[in-house]
Order: sequence, then C-alpha cells, then structure tokens
Amino acid sequence: MAEFHAAARAVVDAARTRFGVPDSNVAYLGEETAAAGRPASRATAEHVRRELARLAERARPGDQVWVV
Repeated sequence: MAEFHAAARAVVDAARTRFGVPDSNVAYLGEETAAAGRPASRATAEHVRRELARLAERARPGDQVWVV
C-alpha cells in the first residue's frame, strides 16, 4: 500500500506543480484517508461516479483529462 500511495502522490504532485493543474481540478481517491496527505475520499463506487460526473460537467472540448 505504501508504494501505491507514493506513486499516486507523485502523480498528484506532478499535476499540481509541474503541469500547473489547480487543486480544484485534481481528485485523488484511495483506500486510506486518515493520515496527512492521503486521499480526500475513499475509492468507493459512489465516490468514483461522483468524481466522473463532476469531470463530465467541467471538461470542455480540447481539455486534457487523465484518469490514473
């Protein structure tokens, strides 16, 4: 689990710092949400559907969308 979390954090951090993606455009879902720096929400079917619906509302033609 620690290796997955480290890889996921690296992707999230790169999106924000290297590519300038605003926090409001990054959704990080995972299993552990208690510790600092962990995902804001668990990766349940409900939460995944919610984030995909939010993405569908905000994305426009020509936008880049990454789902990792």
